[in-house]
Amino acid sequence: MIIAQPASRTTESNDTPFIARPESVWPRKYKDAGLRRLMGKRIAQANLDTLMAAYLAVSEIRIANHALSELRADREWVQRTVDDATKRRDSTVPFGWECKFTRREMRELLNWLIAEGNREIQLVREVETTVTAQLAQLRTIHDGNQVDTFSLDKDDPALIESIYATWSSVFGLVARFNKAVQQCIARAEEARATEKLRAEFVASGKGVSDRDFQQCDGPEFESIIAELSARDGLTLLRHGGGPRDHGADLIALTPDGRRIVIQCKLRQSKPVSPDVVYQVNGTARPYHKADIPIIVTNSTFSAQAAAFAGQYDIYLIDEYALRRWATWGEDIYRVLGLPRPEGGPNPIADAA
Repeated sequence: MIIAQPASRTTESNDTPFIARPESVWPRKYKDAGLRRLMGKRIAQANLDTLMAAYLAVSEIRIANHALSELRADREWVQRTVDDATKRRDSTVPFGWECKFTRREMRELLNWLIAEGNREIQLVREVETTVTAQLAQLRTIHDGNQVDTFSLDKDDPALIESIYATWSSVFGLVARFNKAVQQCIARAEEARATEKLRAEFVASGKGVSDRDFQQCDGPEFESIIAELSARDGLTLLRHGGGPRDHGADLIALTPDGRRIVIQCKLRQSKPVSPDVVYQVNGTARPYHKADIPIIVTNSTFSAQAAAFAGQYDIYLIDEYALRRWATWGEDIYRVLGLPRPEGGPNPIADAA
């Protein structure tokens, strides 16, 4: 580092101290005589202590300003990405291809990315607010006697260290959110492959449409579920419920020996209530020895029913999951998020 040497006192005709120009540091050409006089006095009084103190003060403030600049840049990048994801979510071609059969997955995927981005933005805003306040305090400190501020008996760098620590708490933001973006892109590519397979299965005519479910009665609904189970390689042990079925319309075995108990609930619009889940929970495992208890409906489940099922590991197939299973050809394992037994059939792939 090149340190400017104290300026020599040279008197102009108006007795104004002249500002000397060291070899590398060139003071500004102040036109006002009074300002030249004041600056000349300051430079004439400069020594290594005052120069180092001034340099340290400026450096600390520049670091704090740089932290704010980086925080704003990170927040603005995340905000642009969130805005782009929002536009894609509301488009029929969010990633450049039509998502006729994966529309819900695309919306959920982009909503996830938007939520991740908004969390990051909120975090950075809070850090920006903190660093801005800390920078104001730092400026106030350095407005005083800088030599005194950096003297040995006042070696307290807590404020600038706090600024740096606050800033560094979000150092991983860009990498973290960029990872989320890459995950979103990868999952979108997977959805594109799923879109193709679903379209091919529908074209094969092997699926069961929403209209079929709307036009069938209870026993027919149970028969469709039995056919879908057999299609996926399950061995049916019992088919057909009744008033004394103890919450089981269908009992089957997977190829690897897991026992599946299914309760079917055909609805036109009314959600499945918690009472149905209570009944299945009380009989599926204790009475029917189920490994995988399932309730399937062509409607939805109430929030309370879904919460209770999640608490007691009861699998739910609602209208959308049923569409994936029956209309688009995904097997029951994929619909439920369970591992598929080796060698088992894969309807959606077999139809391709």
